[in-house]
Amino acid sequence: MQVDYMYLVLLSLILCSLFGMTYYSVRMLWSMKRGLLEKSWRYLCWGVVLASVGVVIVLISTVAFTDGTVRYLITNYFGVALATMGAMSFVLGFRSHTGVFHPKGFTTPENANEIPFENQNLNS
Repeated sequence: MQVDYMYLVLLSLILCSLFGMTYYSVRMLWSMKRGLLEKSWRYLCWGVVLASVGVVIVLISTVAFTDGTVRYLITNYFGVALATMGAMSFVLGFRSHTGVFHPKGFTTPENANEIPFENQNLNS
């Protein structure tokens, strides 16, 4: 059996980046307390954790089990389900984030597109 070193390098880079994203996401979860964006960052951080764990489970099932076995299918489906829940958590986080910056009922003033007085050319 020949070892594919490029595959091992890419796999280790993916695992290291997933570990780093998960680590900083958990740190952000514990440090983001109170404030307008707390809810959205909580969703985003949990989404990163779920997606990372899901991808790691899919990678483990791909490497450890042969295709078509029951173990492979169960772990692969479980990993994909976790990654999908992470993606849905991303969507909820981004939706909550935009809700803070664009609240319902907020209208822009009619003169929002006008040039401010400082930038107007006074000679014309």
